[in-house]
Amino acid sequence: MLKPAPSYEEALTRVDEISARIHELDDEMGQKINQFLEQDGLGASWSVLNQRESLGREQKRLIGQWYQAVNDLMLFPPSQHEERHGHPAEARF
Repeated sequence: MLKPAPSYEEALTRVDEISARIHELDDEMGQKINQFLEQDGLGASWSVLNQRESLGREQKRLIGQWYQAVNDLMLFPPSQHEERHGHPAEARF
């Protein structure tokens, strides 16, 4: 569980950093799928699937942190920050 961000800027930075890591994991999962498709043996395929599963668990944990970070961001009134626009549901991964 993340500590609440003390400032809007820190909350925004936290959301951006977590989003970037989620993107990285998504790319890694794509690579694992390609590795899986290239494997000939069952043992090698199983190993790649296990690696992909651990990436999925990490991504799920990060998505939970992302939601928490966005909720922290929403605690800051929009009138205080001109750059704040949009809705969290509009965020794209």
